[in-house]
Amino acid sequence: KYFVSSQFAIRFFIIISIIMEETTPLNPPASHGRNVESSRNPNHARRIVGASLVGALLLLLVLLFHGSMDHDAVSKVWFPQAIVANYSLPITILDASGQTSTETQQQHLFDTSLMECFGFAFDEAQRTAQRLLQQVVHPDNPGDEDDPKEEDCCACPMCHWLVAATHSPYINHPRLSTVSLEQAQRASQRAYKCSRSLMANLDEVDDEDDTTTTTTTTTTTDSPTISRKEHGLIRAMWLRYHNVTAATQTVGYQRYRDALQEMLRDDSNHMGDDDDKDLLAFLADAIMILHCDDEHGYQFYDNENDGEPFPEIQYAMQLLEQCLEVDTENESATSQSLQPQQHPLCQHLYIHITEPSNAHVGQAVTAANGLAAAARTTQAQHLQHMPSHTYLRVGRYHDAVAANREAHASDRAFLDHDRMPYGPGHDLGFWSHAAVLSGERRVAYDAAETLRAHYRRHPDEPDYPNGELGWHIWRTTRLRFGDMEEILQDDENVESIPPRLWPYTQVLGHYTKGIALLATTKETAAAQEELEALQQAMSTNVDDRYRAVAAVANASLSSAVEYSRGNHDAALKLIHMARWEQDGWAYTEPPAWHMTVAGCEATLLLLLGRAKESIELFQQDLENIPENRFSLYGLWKATEESGVADLATLEKLRNQWMEASQWADDKSELSMVPHVCPLYYN
Repeated sequence: KYFVSSQFAIRFFIIISIIMEETTPLNPPASHGRNVESSRNPNHARRIVGASLVGALLLLLVLLFHGSMDHDAVSKVWFPQAIVANYSLPITILDASGQTSTETQQQHLFDTSLMECFGFAFDEAQRTAQRLLQQVVHPDNPGDEDDPKEEDCCACPMCHWLVAATHSPYINHPRLSTVSLEQAQRASQRAYKCSRSLMANLDEVDDEDDTTTTTTTTTTTDSPTISRKEHGLIRAMWLRYHNVTAATQTVGYQRYRDALQEMLRDDSNHMGDDDDKDLLAFLADAIMILHCDDEHGYQFYDNENDGEPFPEIQYAMQLLEQCLEVDTENESATSQSLQPQQHPLCQHLYIHITEPSNAHVGQAVTAANGLAAAARTTQAQHLQHMPSHTYLRVGRYHDAVAANREAHASDRAFLDHDRMPYGPGHDLGFWSHAAVLSGERRVAYDAAETLRAHYRRHPDEPDYPNGELGWHIWRTTRLRFGDMEEILQDDENVESIPPRLWPYTQVLGHYTKGIALLATTKETAAAQEELEALQQAMSTNVDDRYRAVAAVANASLSSAVEYSRGNHDAALKLIHMARWEQDGWAYTEPPAWHMTVAGCEATLLLLLGRAKESIELFQQDLENIPENRFSLYGLWKATEESGVADLATLEKLRNQWMEASQWADDKSELSMVPHVCPLYYN
């Protein structure tokens, strides 16, 4: 901005100089031999000096003006469109005269920031909330330092509540740092103080020292007020952070949950009502956060895939279904119907609460469809991405590709404006993984290439997958399509060198090169060298977070080497160990490993003539990764090899595989044949 302003000032100075140069009258024609320049008006030099001073003064004023602007001024040029489905939570804002404001822009900013919270874009939400506070406190001059500070303003108690919300925990990060906790405490205290001062017309005032959900009644006079819902939300937020520390914050979260529960039940004095979608969403969110931790992720079910939700999670599911008016009896995993748009946070949370369970994930299809349709025309990048979690779990891989393509376009808009969106690497990794399962080779390769470029620019940015885990998605994607030569060429390419010496990245590099060598050269010795290098990296460098996935890489490459040597029993034992390891992992999307090891064990069993056992494993894999073209092809061939199926059954399996491959780049049947497991390349 300084450069642009300086250029403007310099150009203005040049224009002034030219004008003065051209308008300065000349003396009569000079005599022969006399210098023309000396014949100009003697005032010319003074005019040029004056123009220079004007230009310099203008430059100084411009720079001083920009120096007084807030640090976020340049970002005001671009303002992402985050509102999904015309969502709004109406709030009370008082104008300078103390009356309720009709300023719609301030309400829009509030809704935008809250929607950004719904999409876990908390950095952006904080930025928007601060912009809102500046407008409320300084409506005529947001940069006026002589006006009261934001924290001293009670014109908008919910604005302070919003600031606290932007510093609050969420299911992917359920514990706050000390800094975030202090920010939330200050904002919630301001909101509560202001709310109590505006509650006069409701004949209700809380005891400020009481951390229960009870209130007391008092006699008051007429004055501007806020709604009971606003005051209830503010009080709940205050209870969330009142007198808690980083070590005891869970106690506050429990109080917050209980206060919201009381609001939902307290229909007698209209504090809330049991159909209020905001209360349903906020209470479900509060419950889910209490069942998450940073180390183990979501703790929603007693046994993932086949388990039942814990009782409180079951209640949270019921709250979200009430919010979304979901008919769980008639929900279908293949339903394409769209209901009227509903609460975006309820849709977001319902996708998350159902995705770990094979038994429940299909219930979220309508919510995913609705969110996808509503978010499509926005830049709410994480909400655009979220339907793909459900789509991936129910076998709608191309729809998952489309959702992440839209999310990445919004991510790109953020990055182009020097903003970091929430999880851009997550969207790209998900995009590539979904494209692999859909058979869209070019799409998968492009997404993996873009992911590498993102890691080059932002190698230390937290994400899932982060750079260490995701750098070689470029290679594992090519493993699934059998492009082994590209992997070997990548090993010689300087562009393939990661920007950091990530130990697990080295492990995966040795794994992919070893598999590619076995597939292309059949040289067991060269692959053995890569295996030994992998094991050496594991023994000295790999962080505990990646030891489990590194163990799968080690066992998988070891199995491939043993198979190439003809040691089939050893190969089978090793791949079985790898499957056992992977089956014990907590659920996550996209998966930490690039393929299901069950498909590889099933492939090896088929190669060893044990077709019936192979069929069982392929069927098991299809329960967890439904309609995936790799296991469908494997199941078809294993069933064919078993000799127990009739032609109609085989034709049905073939058609099912062809249907799953409809988005493959090359539609010829031979080209669509997938590499079910690249470890045993044949």
